[in-house]
Amino acid sequence: MKKSQIKLIAIFILVLFAFTLAGCSQADKKQTPSPADTTAKQPLKRISIISGPSAGAWYLVAGGMAKVINKYMPGYECTIEPGAGSENIIRVANKEVVFGMVMSDCLFHAVNGTREFKEKYPQIQAMFGGHNNPMKLIARVDSGIKTFADLKGKKVALGFGGSSQALAAVAIMESLGMVADKDYKAVWITPAEITEALQDKTIDAGFNYTADPTGVMVDLTTKVPIKFIPYDVDTVVQKHPYFYKTSIPKGIYKGVDAEYFAQGANVIMVTHKDTDPELVYQITKVLMEHVDEVAEVHPAGKEWNLSNATRGIISTYHPGAEKYLKEKGALK
Repeated sequence: MKKSQIKLIAIFILVLFAFTLAGCSQADKKQTPSPADTTAKQPLKRISIISGPSAGAWYLVAGGMAKVINKYMPGYECTIEPGAGSENIIRVANKEVVFGMVMSDCLFHAVNGTREFKEKYPQIQAMFGGHNNPMKLIARVDSGIKTFADLKGKKVALGFGGSSQALAAVAIMESLGMVADKDYKAVWITPAEITEALQDKTIDAGFNYTADPTGVMVDLTTKVPIKFIPYDVDTVVQKHPYFYKTSIPKGIYKGVDAEYFAQGANVIMVTHKDTDPELVYQITKVLMEHVDEVAEVHPAGKEWNLSNATRGIISTYHPGAEKYLKEKGALK
């Protein structure tokens, strides 16, 4: 073989080798993602909030919270689930969900293993409070009921048996000396059924335990002449410190001709004591700082602010939430 041929073959081999190396280099680049690519492809961290019945105020407020969290906390995906009462406590305690909404009285009894709870749930800790639920005692104008004492011997609807409303209504009645089925006839029906029963005259009075204004109450008070029955809120609150005195303004419903004072309970966001403190801090921060956006989904969202953050909470705070609330002066 001539030297010139040998030289050409050598050059060809060198060129081929160079292309092979270039190809390997390109393959390596494709197989080894950049730091930015690695971050982008990391799976989202999923967190969940258990709230109240679908389409109710709790569920809608939780939806507003999830929207804010997903917008301002990159890397997280927040979803919401319907729930109610003690179920929310149990599911958070079992770490089936990360966060849960509960009433202030429900939280107290869960931690202490009293009322509807057969065991203690000390692993449940408070984060912050939100919207107010005033307990309104209502009766038809033609019922003859004018004062709390007039309930004696009457049919009074408390709520669905075992529900937060029913348990709170019983606490009010007993605090003021009225025992179910002794001093009055207790009727155990849902809030929707209470409004129907008042219209049908199958009950004499009933409780409503919702944030105001609510469509159910607007509808009821425009269809039937309704009277709001006053009761001794101060005595109720003194005996049950997780409740507080609140009021609904004059004119909010037809029949409310003056400011109406009522027992209030705060809706509290809770989590498990093992939840990452930094996550709880960031969730608390982002929700407290974007209240207006939560309120875009439901008006009650505007109450989830620093002014109401500690209302009705007499149990332990999660360290992450406590840190933020202390920084903002909501906790000492």
